[in-house]
Amino acid sequence: MECSNGGLYYFDTHGAIPKLKKNFNSDNGLRGDATAYMQEDNIGNMWCVTPSALCKLNLKTGVITTFGKLDGIKNFNWIGGIFLFADGKMCLITQGGYYLFDPQAIEKKNKTVPLVISSLKIDDEEQYFENRTAHGDKVIVSAGANVISLEFAALDFSRPDKEQYAYMLEGFDKNWVMAGQRRYAEYSNLPGGDYVFKVKATTTPDDWNVPSVEIPIHVDQPFYKTWWFILVAFAVSVVSLYSFYRYRVEKHRQILQLEMKAQRLEKEKALAMYENLKQQLNPHFLFNSLTSLSSLIKFNPKIAGEFLDSLSRTYRYILKSRDHETVPLCEEIKFVQTFIHLQQTRFNKGFEVNFAIDETYNQSKIVPVTLQNLIENAIKHNVIDDESPLQIDIFTENEYLVVKNNLQKKNFVETSNKQGLTNLKSLYRYLTGKPVTITEDEKYFCVKIPLL
Repeated sequence: MECSNGGLYYFDTHGAIPKLKKNFNSDNGLRGDATAYMQEDNIGNMWCVTPSALCKLNLKTGVITTFGKLDGIKNFNWIGGIFLFADGKMCLITQGGYYLFDPQAIEKKNKTVPLVISSLKIDDEEQYFENRTAHGDKVIVSAGANVISLEFAALDFSRPDKEQYAYMLEGFDKNWVMAGQRRYAEYSNLPGGDYVFKVKATTTPDDWNVPSVEIPIHVDQPFYKTWWFILVAFAVSVVSLYSFYRYRVEKHRQILQLEMKAQRLEKEKALAMYENLKQQLNPHFLFNSLTSLSSLIKFNPKIAGEFLDSLSRTYRYILKSRDHETVPLCEEIKFVQTFIHLQQTRFNKGFEVNFAIDETYNQSKIVPVTLQNLIENAIKHNVIDDESPLQIDIFTENEYLVVKNNLQKKNFVETSNKQGLTNLKSLYRYLTGKPVTITEDEKYFCVKIPLL
């Protein structure tokens, strides 16, 4: 224990470093904060002096008892001190003399005095609760209230300085709150429910076996914490979540339908453009083939017969594959070799085609008549003669089929609509994420078709 101008400081000295256990001051029973002349008696109580009283502290209960002028101590001041004698008696020295007493022989007097709750305020608004509580009703506190404050007093006019108070809000406080001589209590933001405020007073702090004064209090539950609101909120949340889920499912279904419709339209558009391309090439190819056939019939009937057979096989393949989206690469190569034979009959040594196809790609898919269109496109845009032949290389590379020809452009191409390769790119864009790439430099024109 240690005396100071801030009261008595009670330290726990069991550890290496003393720790403050509690501070006793005017808030919990001392008559003033400044203390001096601390002395322990033979039964473990601590005694000290304040400017206006002699104070006894029961360390076991933490209860403080004070003795002042009304107890017979005259001319109280700081002069002197308090001493313990060998026989257990104590001596208090003051300016007016000394007082010898036996700490164990001090008579406890505990008289019951009237106790009243003089004020009850809700958010600083005074409540007139006497008639209500007299008929057994409760003090009603609205759900929006923030602070409840209560004041109480013991009607003891002989020794008001001796009165000690304790209170508790049953349902909120777990234990009694020892208020000392403080005569008010305050609670804020109480949960909804039923409570009972209790307060009691005594002049003998070692004995709290005294009756208490009670006020029943009901705090309204906020509407958002009531069972019906929680149930309604839960139901609304479930309905909202389900509605949102149904809305998202419906939107997702509509988006899928739109995407499928867009894909279908894109496919139909690409197929239409590609079919248009084939219809444009086929008459042109047929016209050239018939012209060549007419000349061969006159000069070489045998070769004319072979030419006609190849021409029929070419159109048989076109008719057979027109209803298929894709065909195996090996079938397309076999067909285009027949087509190349027809062109070589027309151009003799002016037309050369070289193949370098990796057999691992034989079953890869390709759009039918792709190679015919690309070869026909090369023939249509380039000069072909025996002295400067058109050379076309067809080979596989990194899952692509590459068609590459040397450039010897014609000055004018009569039948070109400049849409053939564009339509082919649109069709492959529908079929695969890999693009058709077209490159051209001063010497070569190259088209790379992704294998499916």
